[in-house]
Amino acid sequence: MIKWRFGVPGRGHWRLSTFHDKSGIIRGYAVWRLIENVFEVGDIFSSDANLWTTAQMLALTRRALSLNSAYSMSFECLGSDDVQQQLLKSGLLSRPERRSVFVAESGVLGTLEADVWYLTGFDEDTS
Repeated sequence: MIKWRFGVPGRGHWRLSTFHDKSGIIRGYAVWRLIENVFEVGDIFSSDANLWTTAQMLALTRRALSLNSAYSMSFECLGSDDVQQQLLKSGLLSRPERRSVFVAESGVLGTLEADVWYLTGFDEDTS
């Protein structure tokens, strides 16, 4: 799925970082790129977002600083309140503008609580 989403020619040079716990078990990943001095995070995933999101974003901040050419960091997503709090805790700031998400009525979608939704810019339907 990551290759399908980020590996398509013309979408930029995305990189994959994995995150491991102290025992070496992979707990998540992030897809990112450096574009015009902006460290852009395209997607993150973790086995437990409430536990690992802050640590992931702090690790990505260290990665961005190590590149010596990133002047800012960007990550766009719609996540639960818990994920949003983890992002704020890691030092990211929320942009003041809000974008709406419209969902077609569906029996399946009606069974999902709003706090389990997680969308990034790659989920945007631009057709």
